[in-house]
Formats: sequence, C-alpha cells, structure tokens
Amino acid sequence: MKKPVRSSLFAPALVAAALSAALLSPSQAGTTTTVAPAADKNVLAEPASERSTMDKIWDLATLYKSDDGFLNELSLTGRYHGQFWDADSDQGQEDGWDNRRFRIGSRAYFLDRKLELKAEMFSDLNSGGDFYEGFTDAYIAWHASDAFNVTVGKQKPKFGWEWAMSSRMIPTMERSGLINQFRSDYASAAAIDGKVDKWSYYAGVFSNDTTGEGDDTTEFGDFEGGWSTIASVGYDLSENLGLKKAQWRLDFIHSEQDENDEIYTTFENGVSTSLELKNGSWGMVTEALLGDGDTTNVGLVLIPSYDITRKLQVVGRYQLGVSDGDTGLSAQSRYERRVGGGAGETYNALYLGLNYFLFDGVNVDKKPEQKHRLKLMGGVEYANMDGPTGYDGWTALAGVRVYW
Repeated sequence: MKKPVRSSLFAPALVAAALSAALLSPSQAGTTTTVAPAADKNVLAEPASERSTMDKIWDLATLYKSDDGFLNELSLTGRYHGQFWDADSDQGQEDGWDNRRFRIGSRAYFLDRKLELKAEMFSDLNSGGDFYEGFTDAYIAWHASDAFNVTVGKQKPKFGWEWAMSSRMIPTMERSGLINQFRSDYASAAAIDGKVDKWSYYAGVFSNDTTGEGDDTTEFGDFEGGWSTIASVGYDLSENLGLKKAQWRLDFIHSEQDENDEIYTTFENGVSTSLELKNGSWGMVTEALLGDGDTTNVGLVLIPSYDITRKLQVVGRYQLGVSDGDTGLSAQSRYERRVGGGAGETYNALYLGLNYFLFDGVNVDKKPEQKHRLKLMGGVEYANMDGPTGYDGWTALAGVRVYW
C-alpha cells in the first residue's frame, strides 16, 4: 500500500467543489420546494418536481442516449474519494490526507441495452503515485433478462455484503477489518447473476493472479495462479416481515491457492450470511463471516443506521473477530497499521459516523443510490486487538465522496 500524504492540491479542490455544489441545490437555484409538516421530523422537504441544477450537471456525463438504433448510451464514469485521517494508538500517532480512490472510465450500452461494455482505470494521487495504475474493471456483459446476466472480463468478485456493495455506497468510511481479511480485489473472471421472483443468485470463477509477474505484467494477469469460485443465493423477505426492505443472502467462496496469487490468499474456504433490513428511517445490517485456511476466523458485523432527515444519516458499526491462531487477525491497513497495529486473536471495534447527502435530484426517491453521487462523510472508530502485536487506539476520519 502506498502511503497517504498529508496534503494534496487536488483533494482540497474536490472538497471545495462539493461545498460549492451544496450551494447550488434546488432551494438555492430558484427551484420551488415544499417544507414538510413539522410533525414529520424524518422528512426535510418534498422531492423536487423538476430536474435540479445537480441533475443537469450530472447529465453532462451522458454523452449519448437513445432508445433506438445499435448504440443506446455512451457515458463517462468515475469516482473520487478523499479523506483526512487521524490515528492515535498506544504506540503512536499519525494523520494526513488520503486520496483514497480516483477512477475514470466509460460505459456503453447496445442492442436495446442488453449488451454492456465498461472500462475504468484507477489512479494513485498520493505522493509518488502514478496517474495511470491500471484497470479496476474492463468487461463485457450480456443482460439477457432479469433472470440471467453474464459478465466476462476484469470485474469485482461479490463475496460478503460489505464487499459486494460498491465503495460509492458503503455507509461507513472504510469496510470492516473482517471482510478485508479475505483480501478481495478486482480480477479477471466469468460470472452470472439474476433474479427469479423473490430469489436471486450469483456465481463466478475468478483468477487469483491479477497482474502477472515481472515482464509478464498485464491488465488481466497471466492466469498462472490459483482460482476462486464464488456462489451466492439471496431471498427477499420484505413481504414476509412487512418491511420496506429485508434482503437475506448466503455467500460461499473456495480458493485454490497458488504461490503466484495476489487475492484471496488468506483462506481456502469462506462463508458469509447477511440480513439487510430497512423500514422508514431505520436500517440494520447483520453479517456473520467464517474463513478457514491456516487459521479459522469467525466474525460478526452489525451496522445500524437512522435517517435523521432526507439528507442527514447517522451510522454505527460493531465488529467482533475471533481466530484460533495467535496472529490470525490483522489490524486495518487504513489506518491502524500506520500507528503500530499488528496481529492478534481477538478484535473488537466500534464506529460512529454521520453522512450528509448533498445530491438531491428528481429521481432520488425512486433510485436511492443516486443520493450517494455527492456526499460528505465523517466518523470515529475505537478498536482493540489482543495478541502478540495487538492494537488499542482511535481513528477519526472526515472526507468527501463523489461519483458520476
């Protein structure tokens, strides 16, 4: 991992842009909004009745769109995640600015949107990093129907609730240390997925060798390492439980490990089961994880959330990890290891954060993921690890997230 730096010309500019965009929200740009009744504290304002300034800005990323012809859409894609961090432990203190993620690329849809092509590169904007570091994803997908889709190329393996969710929409500043133990990353693969009634499924075969070695380094790897197989099944329980959302899923991964592997090197087998609930302003995600390899690790992650208003959300998280090895668990690479975090056999962490959604387009209620297009995030986490080189300390984070 390349070290974060304490400052950047690019990152503060993005923060300034985010704050400027907030001033261009519909209420500031002359778009009429209706204040909700005072009795409903969970609603700040009614949805915009026409496209806002932010809608129009984000529309610029769509270069072409048509319901007819061979090409249906051509769009630019990308994201920037920048964050200030301050880690303080019993072994030291460090802080700085981290250009966490910067990706740019494009996506195209053809043949009545059944054929999709996407390629997105990533950059390292921290000190000493290269602007072009390679592709995160570069794939071709065929969307035959809701029941069957196939994707071939470099893509994201979807094991575990936190990792399957895009970094654009995770509710915490960083994913939990427990899912990070599996060492997931984008890789060359073939995968299928679909939904049939209340059931959903996903399956894929992934190359653990993501780049190759020496002169053989490529965007897709040289396929000389091991392979991982992932299978998932899910069920929609919302009607059964009378909730707005209640999604259960069960994931399994098997990794045939090799010395050339770069991902999924920790465990030969893994299991994740999760339940995501949402009703009104309240939300809760519960995930249990098991990884079996040289050591056997089990973990529990709880992520409660509450929408204070349409724009402001409070999020918590509790992590518990246990290993049968003295050094079976590792401290978080961001940012616990930078202040002396090592390895141990038990891990407890408690996180509390706030998310403020600046984007407020006309379709946000119909497509809640759109509110994540521009947001400010902050949180603080206390973590303790027992072991030979354990950890005890705090990490504070504050940053901006934007995608298009």
